[in-house]
Amino acid sequence: MKEYTPTRKIDGGDRKFESAARRFDDQKPVEERGTSIKQEDALGWFAAADTYLKKGNLDDAQDAFLKGLQIDPSSGDAWLRVSSIMMGKQKYDEAIVALKHASERLPAHSGVWYQLGYCYQKLNKWEESIKPLKQATQLDTNKADFWMALGLSEFHTGQYQFSAKSLLKVLRISPNHKKALFYLAMCMEKQGNRNHSLSLYLKLLNLGDLKPEMLERMAGAFERFQRPREAREARRQAGIARRTGIT
Repeated sequence: MKEYTPTRKIDGGDRKFESAARRFDDQKPVEERGTSIKQEDALGWFAAADTYLKKGNLDDAQDAFLKGLQIDPSSGDAWLRVSSIMMGKQKYDEAIVALKHASERLPAHSGVWYQLGYCYQKLNKWEESIKPLKQATQLDTNKADFWMALGLSEFHTGQYQFSAKSLLKVLRISPNHKKALFYLAMCMEKQGNRNHSLSLYLKLLNLGDLKPEMLERMAGAFERFQRPREAREARRQAGIARRTGIT
């Protein structure tokens, strides 16, 4: 596909924006041309972005999306797609700005809210992640990943009762979800429900194929519960997991 050349000149030849997040908030729709022509120019840049994506050229794809959005910022899909590129580059601050724009234009898109919450989590902004993740679970109540993410944020903000409720939602959808079982066990322990916590840790130990970090933390829990045999077994499984490359 031939690269798109817009009818309106875009100032500057630099293919990379120095700070995409700042540029997003500063961008204004171009006013000097008719709406249909502006949209045509923007669609051309979005088509160019698709071409770059097919070639695996993420930098140029991101640049093309941003130039199209500078002309016509009304495309929620373009904001969402450019945010995915930024997330792939671990540019979570920039992705958050793009996803906020996407959420304004695609408020019923549960994936937008989930990705926004995920980006906040990657920056350890657990409190900020809760609102978009709640929105995601309200829009799609049957996604285990959505409930797991919400439960994780609630756990990290000390909201153990709410976290437990979210994690139970995960387990209703996926009964042997190991991460949900693990965090639910920790919630129960922190709330003083040692028997329920122990039963969950034992279930996890029997499921097997656990990550070594999870097993080491379980070993510590078994020691707190005065279950030395299970603590040894958890550490034995952790050693096997490391040798076999379970991550």
